[in-house]
Amino acid sequence: MKFLLFADYHYYPSHFRTCGLEGITQIINRAVENNADFIIHVGDLCHTPDKFPELISLYENAPIPAFHCTGNHEFENSSLNDVLKAYHLENS
Repeated sequence: MKFLLFADYHYYPSHFRTCGLEGITQIINRAVENNADFIIHVGDLCHTPDKFPELISLYENAPIPAFHCTGNHEFENSSLNDVLKAYHLENS
């Protein structure tokens, strides 16, 4: 089994300098090029996930399975229910 794991992307364009959507595309492409079975971010993909559906959609629609794990920054301005809904998770 081979997978790509990343953390602390901190997508929040109005507050932080990030690699934007292009960076997520690069992460996905690297996983695919290296024949990874899946991708997982282990927290802090973005701040206030319900405000960035384009990022989440890009990540979740990767050509290989892409999994979420929440970090503390997902909850800065969002409730648990908001985060679960934005990440399409049934429960925490």
